[in-house]
Amino acid sequence: MLYGPPGCGKTYLAGAIAKKFSMNFISVKGPELLNKYIGASEQNVRELFEKATALKPSILFFDEFDSLVPKRGSNQSSVTDRIVNQFLCYLDGVEGRDGVFVMAATARPDLVDVALLRPGRIDKAVYCNFPDKNERYEMLKVYLRKFNFKSEFDDEKHEKFLNQIAKKTKNFTSADVKGLV
Repeated sequence: MLYGPPGCGKTYLAGAIAKKFSMNFISVKGPELLNKYIGASEQNVRELFEKATALKPSILFFDEFDSLVPKRGSNQSSVTDRIVNQFLCYLDGVEGRDGVFVMAATARPDLVDVALLRPGRIDKAVYCNFPDKNERYEMLKVYLRKFNFKSEFDDEKHEKFLNQIAKKTKNFTSADVKGLV
């Protein structure tokens, strides 16, 4: 599970991992699976795991995970309780999932049902923090490539300019840096 402030690149990181290992990447925002009809949300989860299995090797990535699998009994609806139970079935291997890797992202890991976070399920948590100055510098270089911005300066002035921008954008998320560019 990737967790941290919104806009810090959790979804981007999951996609980059899938690309690095030549895996199919299926990204779903948690609320997309919710349905008001009894059994429909659970069916959506089953179909998603079936799709991931058909496309294996694949990474099944759930964004806004806390909205999909909150702590059971924490809200008025039994829909999310049933979805948590459906996830537990798939993560425990009741339904085969060889070649399907599950990743999730949330800004609020404290809201996720703890049963999903034990060993053998979604048991690794990686904090995605605000990028530091060097990371913001690298992002600026990547985002500015498409503008052929470098041709306006010689290399030394270009580096100095990017360093100044990186320094002045403290506490910017990766989404903020992209928006700035």
